[in-house]
Amino acid sequence: MATHGISGSLKDKGVYEMIKRFANTKIRLIIYLFFIMINLSLNTDAPGEDLGSSYLGCQLIAHNQTNHLFDYDEAYFNRVNTKAWKDVAMSSGYFENIHAYVQIPLWAWSLQPICTNITFKTFNLLFSIIQLICIVLIVELTAKKYTPFFLNPLPLSFVMAILSMTTPFQYAVFLTQTHAIFMLLVILSLYYVDNKPKLAGLSLALAVIVKVSPIFIMIYWFINKKFKAIISFSVSTFALITLTISTTGLNSFTDYIHSMSRVSKILLLSYNNQSFISFIAYKDILLGKISPHEIWRWKILTINNLDKFLSFLILIVLVCLFGFWSKKYSRFKGLYETGLLIITALFVPIAWTHYFIILTPVLMVLYQKNLELESQIKKKISRFIVLIILLNTEIIGMNPITLNNYMESWIPYFEFSQWLMIHSHFISGICVLILIFYLTITFKYSQKPQYITDN
Repeated sequence: MATHGISGSLKDKGVYEMIKRFANTKIRLIIYLFFIMINLSLNTDAPGEDLGSSYLGCQLIAHNQTNHLFDYDEAYFNRVNTKAWKDVAMSSGYFENIHAYVQIPLWAWSLQPICTNITFKTFNLLFSIIQLICIVLIVELTAKKYTPFFLNPLPLSFVMAILSMTTPFQYAVFLTQTHAIFMLLVILSLYYVDNKPKLAGLSLALAVIVKVSPIFIMIYWFINKKFKAIISFSVSTFALITLTISTTGLNSFTDYIHSMSRVSKILLLSYNNQSFISFIAYKDILLGKISPHEIWRWKILTINNLDKFLSFLILIVLVCLFGFWSKKYSRFKGLYETGLLIITALFVPIAWTHYFIILTPVLMVLYQKNLELESQIKKKISRFIVLIILLNTEIIGMNPITLNNYMESWIPYFEFSQWLMIHSHFISGICVLILIFYLTITFKYSQKPQYITDN
């Protein structure tokens, strides 16, 4: 009878846990739907300018004008005003600013079934929804792999609310950026690399074929002996390049390589470039070589080779460090893996404000680890997390949309554009790296365990 009673209670407990998990899943789904609906309703008038190049690029390919896909302005790399682009914009009813196309031709080619059958307004709405769904999936996958605490509805609600208030998120939604799609693919590659390496390699290849910077994750995989994922990535990348050439032609692929080479040599000083190279270029303002007013006008220069080498060297060293540390300090593996997203954003020539939605996964992991730390360390980590969040809100990291509306009237009265070069989002990324270093060194040299036991 006693045994039967115990087994019965265990069965009841199992049923209770199953119901609890089911209820949590349903509530999470409601939170995510609420997040999507609220942000869609708040951004009904978002122009989606950054999506325009994908839409018009797709139209060019559909109209057999692939040879004009990589037209651009000689002075400003982000603009295009050739007749082919103007004509396709006019015929498709696109009336926003025309930005140059910089992705692989395969991306524009793959959009043909959509772009050729709907107006840009509908196209913009569709990708607004896709972008928000991708952000939701990034949070969900991060929680499932690294941060089970955020699978609970209340903490999850705080994450989604805080994310909605950050300037990188607001800017990404305003521009209808596709960055979240490729960030999700990178998260998927990290999510599956241990159990489904072939799928992880394919996912990373799909991201890298459009956004090149995540390719440095391959170094991390090599150090951690993820050879199946590396082989899958290599085969998938080769297949995607072959598909690009077979669908859009060798010339278009060659034009893409030339376009990438041109962009990689550009030093863009502006209020919304948050890269390391742009940050250290602030010295030219201090030395009087560049007027702070020019930052607002988008100052386009050639990257100093020494600065480029330094940035690249730091990127490689950090990726290697994180790779070796992940093998030695496995309990911080989640921090090292999500930290790769920060490294591959900070140390490339251009890191737009909206790129910093990538802070969300790593901050979730930091908070999860903070729950396991002793109280003295908890306070330090908590203060840093709060600082990082503040650096990415309107309080400090002003939204480029706001600046775009008011900067022209402010310039005559304030040297405000100098302050912009402080780069609050860049600094927040550096703060994340400092925290990861701090936790690694503290754990390495501490005489006592830094984790709370269950006693």
